[in-house]
Amino acid sequence: MRFACAVLMMLIPLSAQASPLRFCFEDTAQVPWTMPDGSGLNFDLLKRVEASTGEKFQFVPLPWKRCIAYVAAGEMDGVVGAIHSAEREQFAVIPRDANGRERAGAGLYADHFRVYVRSNSNIKWDGKSFSNLKGSVAAQAGFVVVQQLRQLGATVDDSSKSTENGLRLLLLNGVDAAVLQGEQALLLQRNDKRFREKIRVLPIPFFSSALHLMV
Repeated sequence: MRFACAVLMMLIPLSAQASPLRFCFEDTAQVPWTMPDGSGLNFDLLKRVEASTGEKFQFVPLPWKRCIAYVAAGEMDGVVGAIHSAEREQFAVIPRDANGRERAGAGLYADHFRVYVRSNSNIKWDGKSFSNLKGSVAAQAGFVVVQQLRQLGATVDDSSKSTENGLRLLLLNGVDAAVLQGEQALLLQRNDKRFREKIRVLPIPFFSSALHLMV
């Protein structure tokens, strides 16, 4: 019996180690970082981490709000490409330095949130406040930028799941501006004939931030 117990005690940690860590990510494209099919630079990096640590990772595409909710509930081990916030600090952690600050250079990557307006709009953003903004601003559901915009007093439409939806809402006059993340929105604004001549991007980003593997 003592031998059997000893064997079981040895097998339990081995069994736990064999279970993959489950990380969710946004199920819409964030070029070049994450794609719904599991390709992208973030996954290239994390597969190298897998190889160097001997861990196994499972990547699960989910709508962003659901992904964050599952991490908060403990149904996922972490999220790929999340921005730190006080709310998320209640259930997840990011790399920190010896003084408890967000550790520089320890994010997966850094990205910009840019302000998009219609080509004939007189809305301005100076890095701190909007001018001539009378209507609402589109932002992606569950993104930290939604709360930041509301703190500025803006009315936010957070019904858009993707950057494309945000640009379409702006094009159809559903909102007066859109604050959208990353290169995907910029590529659509520059190259998609639906948006190229009708939407422009303001010169100053709304904000820039590191994005983490938040666990």
